[in-house]
Amino acid sequence: MSEELPRVRIFVFGDTGVGKTALCKSLCRRSKADEVSNEGGWTVGCRIHVRKHQLDQNSSILVEFCDVGGSAKFEDSRLVFLRRLQADGVVFVHDLTWVPSRASIRRLWLPEVVRCLDSEAEDRSSLEEFFNPASSVDEVGELFSAIRRGELRQCSLLLMRLGERLVELIMQYVREFLGDDLAEKAQERAMCRSVMIPMLFVGMKRDLATRDQRKLAKADLPPSVPYAELDAKTAPSNPNLVTFLQQTIQHRKERGNRHTTQVVSQLPAGMYQRSTASEPSVVSQLPAGMYQRSTASEPSVVSQL
Repeated sequence: MSEELPRVRIFVFGDTGVGKTALCKSLCRRSKADEVSNEGGWTVGCRIHVRKHQLDQNSSILVEFCDVGGSAKFEDSRLVFLRRLQADGVVFVHDLTWVPSRASIRRLWLPEVVRCLDSEAEDRSSLEEFFNPASSVDEVGELFSAIRRGELRQCSLLLMRLGERLVELIMQYVREFLGDDLAEKAQERAMCRSVMIPMLFVGMKRDLATRDQRKLAKADLPPSVPYAELDAKTAPSNPNLVTFLQQTIQHRKERGNRHTTQVVSQLPAGMYQRSTASEPSVVSQLPAGMYQRSTASEPSVVSQL
């Protein structure tokens, strides 16, 4: 039996009809001869597209693109789904020929990601609780206590919370004096900096957009997030997209290493010992003949992706 390949999960967000499914199909087609079909309706729920990504001559990884349906009627079920699955990367898609789809990223999709996919999401139940000024005094006291105890991780978490509350307070003044549009853009930039996983903004239908539409989309971008203008046929060769995939794979590896280190550090002394043999230490404790690694190059479904 062949070994299962490691997986990376990327969520793709955006309004209905902006080109999310066409983008995912383009990235996951098996050859350049495969054309991306224009047929098909709106995505309901979440559709999974899988790409076999070659890391080097000897190793590959599966990239799962979770094409999330953009219909407002499925918002509640979508939130449950997002909270249960952990993302390694996020792609926000808008239609270059339809300006409101870009505003939806700022007002709907990015805040949804901050609520559901932020690496520190388990430490707060909602943005409303997170920005509640009533608890600021208590957290300042906790911060000084953590500093005295030398708890660096707790200090960094409390500083991040207090800092983002300060950003929210500043946004209120910006809305009052400069207007909602500038305030939304400033808040979008702050939210992008708070998300600790790789992100990419994608403007689809490049072949249909005018020069003015493309120029307007570029002028409205958060500086901390890379951007790519694509159409369904040229997406796989875009350098920004390739770089994003590499960053996402690297993030997945680092997250796996952190998780392993954290679990091992919580075990009693002497309970964990790294095996020096070629097989896992658990395998050596199984009855003879119960486990056997296949040495033959058996065909698999993965190899046909």
